[in-house]
Amino acid sequence: MSEPRRPAVRLAEDHVPARVAYGALAFVVVFGALLVFWAWILYSGSLREFRAERDLPAAPARRSAVGERLFGTSGSGWERLRLQEEGLSRWRWADREAGIVDMPIEEAMRLLVEEAEGR
Repeated sequence: MSEPRRPAVRLAEDHVPARVAYGALAFVVVFGALLVFWAWILYSGSLREFRAERDLPAAPARRSAVGERLFGTSGSGWERLRLQEEGLSRWRWADREAGIVDMPIEEAMRLLVEEAEGR
């Protein structure tokens, strides 16, 4: 009664020979090294496009009519900003004939607030 259903089929442990495992590992390492080498060749070749093959001329000292510097706190741009800030903090005639006066911005904001509050 307890006869096996398929007597030719039996369980066996999975076993990968060491030679096959080491061969697969060696293949992966060599293939990876070839990919890295190929990427390096492509990368170094693409850099050649950006390298100067001759001496480049010196950059002009001034590129435009505007004499501003990108960094720092000196130069004509900063001087102009300082003068504009001074202009916003003092009284002066904008148009004497029309009776238009520039006033300090703080004073103008205070007057606007008072006007809005109905004082």
